[in-house]
Amino acid sequence: MNSYAINSINKTQVKKARTCLKRIQTFPEIIGGFLFHKKKGILKNNMPGLLKEKDLEFLGNILTQSFSAGRSCYPDANKMVLIIYKKNIVLKMIGPDLALIIVCKTYPLSKQITDQLLYLTSNHKAQEL
Repeated sequence: MNSYAINSINKTQVKKARTCLKRIQTFPEIIGGFLFHKKKGILKNNMPGLLKEKDLEFLGNILTQSFSAGRSCYPDANKMVLIIYKKNIVLKMIGPDLALIIVCKTYPLSKQITDQLLYLTSNHKAQEL
């Protein structure tokens, strides 16, 4: 037996996030997205070839750190939006170390996409799009 904790990835959360990412990718307002783990890095990449993997790692680190800093003041927060000229980056925390990061053309997101994001933190099945 080990006397130290082993950080493991919640496979159910990762599976739900991958399914969600695949489903929302079909919407025209979605440019791309990726699944980021604070300790493991990128777990799934559905971004177009605009950014290299190192760029996405950097972006994932910066966004999750910024989110964690904001969460120290607002502990119930589970989503953050960063708006850059004609691009919106949505970070949805799924667990303490796992985030789904989506880049989209418009914000706020449609109800169908929002419902898919709500599915990530619920115990319900996702609705088909």
